[in-house]
Amino acid sequence: MCWAAGRETTRAEDMAYCLLGIFGVNMPLLYGEGQEAFRRIQEEIIRKTPDYSIFAWASLNNTIGSKRGPKRLFSGVLASSAKQFYNCRGYTILTTSSNRVDESSVTNQGIKIQARLRLKHDPRKKGTPYLLPVCYQGKDRSLGIRLRKCGPNQFVRDSPSILDWIDQGYIWDSTAEDKYLLAQLPSSPSEGTERLTNQMIVQQSRGRVLQLHLPTALTISFAHPSSRFDDEDMVFFLPKREDRGCDGVSATLNGRLKLTVNRKCVEVSFLCFFYAFGWDQASSGEPSDVPQYTILNYRRHDAALNHISSQLVKHDQNSLEVLDNLQYYKIPKCPTAVFRFPKSKVNVVVSVTMERRKDTNICSEEFWRARFSWKKYDQNEIPPSRPESWDAARYGWDETSESAE
Repeated sequence: MCWAAGRETTRAEDMAYCLLGIFGVNMPLLYGEGQEAFRRIQEEIIRKTPDYSIFAWASLNNTIGSKRGPKRLFSGVLASSAKQFYNCRGYTILTTSSNRVDESSVTNQGIKIQARLRLKHDPRKKGTPYLLPVCYQGKDRSLGIRLRKCGPNQFVRDSPSILDWIDQGYIWDSTAEDKYLLAQLPSSPSEGTERLTNQMIVQQSRGRVLQLHLPTALTISFAHPSSRFDDEDMVFFLPKREDRGCDGVSATLNGRLKLTVNRKCVEVSFLCFFYAFGWDQASSGEPSDVPQYTILNYRRHDAALNHISSQLVKHDQNSLEVLDNLQYYKIPKCPTAVFRFPKSKVNVVVSVTMERRKDTNICSEEFWRARFSWKKYDQNEIPPSRPESWDAARYGWDETSESAE
């Protein structure tokens, strides 16, 4: 591709057709299709060759202008021209087991890959952007492209003029699910370059969201369903086209604190589990509209919580199914979780509160945000907290018929 970047052809289609023999692929010659021919040959290469360096191109421009300054630019993951491979000399295929390239295919949902993405936690930012390793430059230094989640396990290219070095600060994402890279941007009713901005891509893919706001001491270990969780914006989302009501979500949070106890520095760690549903409905400001949620000490309910999370992976559950599971496994509704550390003579209480937010960069509609906080207590100073009752009445469930059990 780097060789082709310096070539000139009389017809745009010939830029693609001259590469058929080099890559050993076949496809019909359709003069008149223009740049579409170059997209088609990339798809044929992907079908034949397990090599993600096909994504290691760079565009000339990364931002578009507006009255408020430059905006992020997005694109499909396929290059629009061979010229975008001009600076790719010296790139080599990924070969190590950690960067293994598995099966890939072209589908009507996008280019399906079976690869784990990289994430990098930045203490200055709330979320973690996605990076897909695509090639090596040199012997052991890998490069990746930035991705932006635009639907359930669907991604577009973010900042297409940039390839990032992947250093030790990046971690693997927690799931190995199939992911779909869009060859072209999703369709939009708007015209022109404005349709490429962050706001348009995000707004058209999210009907409702639930955002998690975490202090620096808490990080997400697992989020279910992971296909509908965006690590960059820290949100669970429901696509606009999906029926509402199937909004059960959970997150396992890893806590790590350095506390001062009796003038000594003590490090403690813990796992807490957060479960929420009922956040996809519009709010009238009444207390009954607040999403139902619980936060628990994970180790006290690990078997039941693992089963509940696995149900979210298998299929979407409506609110009645969620309530049935929670009550069957006797999961309490708690706004706080208590973690005791007898050796350190200290306790930590993690709390969650729900608040309404409006941010068009996240969602076109108002949404709920779960704000997490923690506080240290001495061994005998834990504030009183009692489990609450799950509100089944708002979903039309008459619990009186269940009382006999």
